[in-house]
Amino acid sequence: MSLTAITVDMIAAETLLQLQDQLVFGNLLYRDKTSDFGDVQGFAVGDTVKIRQNTAFQVDEFSGTVNRQDIVQSKRDFEIEKHYDVSTSLTSRELALDLDNFSREVIQPATVALAEKIESYLASKVYQSASLIVQDALMSTAQKTALVRAAANQSKIPMAGRTGIVNPDLEAALLGADYFHAADIRDQQAVPALTDAILGRVMGVNWYGSQLFDTQTVTPGDGASTATDNTGGTTNQLGALVLTVAATTGTVVAGDYLQVAGMRRPVQAAVGAGAGATSITLVDPINEIVPDGAAVTTISSGAAYTVQGMLAAPDAYAWAAPPLDLPADVAASVVTANGMSVRVVQDYDSTTKTNNISFDLLCGAVSYDNRKSLLLAELV
Repeated sequence: MSLTAITVDMIAAETLLQLQDQLVFGNLLYRDKTSDFGDVQGFAVGDTVKIRQNTAFQVDEFSGTVNRQDIVQSKRDFEIEKHYDVSTSLTSRELALDLDNFSREVIQPATVALAEKIESYLASKVYQSASLIVQDALMSTAQKTALVRAAANQSKIPMAGRTGIVNPDLEAALLGADYFHAADIRDQQAVPALTDAILGRVMGVNWYGSQLFDTQTVTPGDGASTATDNTGGTTNQLGALVLTVAATTGTVVAGDYLQVAGMRRPVQAAVGAGAGATSITLVDPINEIVPDGAAVTTISSGAAYTVQGMLAAPDAYAWAAPPLDLPADVAASVVTANGMSVRVVQDYDSTTKTNNISFDLLCGAVSYDNRKSLLLAELV
């Protein structure tokens, strides 16, 4: 069957199937939220919808009256940020191929390129995580990996379906660690960690490696202080976007994770604050009780760290790929499945006298609930 008998519908369906098979982040950590944009076409880069995280309540002991709490939700923009395209010209040779050969020579290289761009984009969103653990020689021993698990428990990341994704450096280190590949320790017969480089399930987490993990080195500030007394309900209340503290020592850098003693998760600074500052603007609203006078310290204070992996629940992140419009007067097809939509357009350019084909899609991603993810970092 030559390309003249292969419809763009067939090409689009094959493209989508191959693209979905090549994703790591997209298949493991991101849930389909294309429906948030509605079941229509016509979206473009810049289109946005609002998402809301679940509210957080405190539990009071009843003593004759009740304390009615406001429903306060964190609001985030969910934006279509990318429009990816692969276009190429087709010679008479490609036009004469059957579907299998056309798939191997044209569709597969196009989907590999698209998948790499999508993976890199999705990986960049891990930095919206609400939690962070920093270790010297990250996860180099079973005890240190147990501490990662403890940090996930502390952050209340759901047990079911926990997934870890690590960069190539950490993957190589883990594959060399006995506790990761020893089948007798893990009570798993014929675990192919060494033969196939499959990390597998360790300490309740399904571990995977990704060549496209967005490894970043961060130098935090050295700010430290104590939270102010919130008696009277004027400061540090649930839903507040400002952490009120005594005068800080050192500085707070935008993006710093600040651990407040007595709180399960850190809070994250949205903007920097100099020494002596008494308020720190936060990325997300306070969703736990801030103990009066609790120590506030910067995680990895003043010491640079490199993020090499992350651990998350399956629904921690979300992505959307709403369908593009169909162009007029050319052979085109839009195929949608499992939240992903791909458009294929085939036409003839009379100015260049070439047959052309393009594969393109829209993409947006966001941390849908950043409380369900944990960054894994190593001291530099």
